[in-house]
Amino acid sequence: HKQYKWLCICDCGKKITVIGGHLRNGNTKSCGCWRRDFATNVNKIHGMSSTKLYKVWSDMIERCENPHNTYYNNYGGRGINVCEKWRKSFQAFFNDMGLPKPGETIERINNNLNYELGNCKWATRLEQANNKRNNRKVSVSGVSMNVCQWAKIINIDPKTIYKRLYDKWSQEKAVTEPLMISKRNHRKKPYPEVKSQ
Repeated sequence: HKQYKWLCICDCGKKITVIGGHLRNGNTKSCGCWRRDFATNVNKIHGMSSTKLYKVWSDMIERCENPHNTYYNNYGGRGINVCEKWRKSFQAFFNDMGLPKPGETIERINNNLNYELGNCKWATRLEQANNKRNNRKVSVSGVSMNVCQWAKIINIDPKTIYKRLYDKWSQEKAVTEPLMISKRNHRKKPYPEVKSQ
């Protein structure tokens, strides 16, 4: 029952003593450096697992694939997916999207399509708010924007435009009709002219 030991030199140059049986059956292939290097490479493929960008990527997948996620109904629940390339590789996502500027998060250009190259961009919170599915689009002289964007341009409360549209005003009139400053004299506040682009 004696087991012979062999003095070996690992590829890394380190000398170790190994039982002959372990060499024959392949249980020992290195001094241990191979296992350490493998574990390091697995855990540090991109070195970004603790970054905000990595969280954006993992949250995106979570919204689309986890039915227990708070936002699942607005994403995976209505058929929105992450493309296979991005779902399988953070590195691929990073290569395609790059780094966002401060204050930007990922946005789908078409809210009914998947997270994929060509349908995603980095956008500010305001840009995202203007691209929400429940925004009402209004077209005037060939220019199409949502109600809040029009309201900002013409300096009017968005509720006024929504009320006018609810009252069956035309889209153009709802945006271009000036507000009455006074009901007594019916003076009107001039609006900037809307030009097509």
